[in-house]
Amino acid sequence: MCLRQRRGWSAKELSRRAGLSPSYVSKLESGECSASVRTFGAIARALGMTPLEVWVLVLSEALSQPLRTMPEDTRNSSEHGDTA
Repeated sequence: MCLRQRRGWSAKELSRRAGLSPSYVSKLESGECSASVRTFGAIARALGMTPLEVWVLVLSEALSQPLRTMPEDTRNSSEHGDTA
């Protein structure tokens, strides 16, 4: 669950508080784009946190999740008997 959801906010509410468009917040959350340092700071302030506090929470959640494996087609081709 993301930080805004823990506060009971919609993406539209976060975007309003951070001064961002709802479509941009949606793209950030889906991983379609990355936030600049300025945008990250605006989101942290909207959440009532410092950027460092947000990073600590995000990283601690990421580290508590099992590692994902790479899909077969992105692994080294030599594993499949191909020669370069």
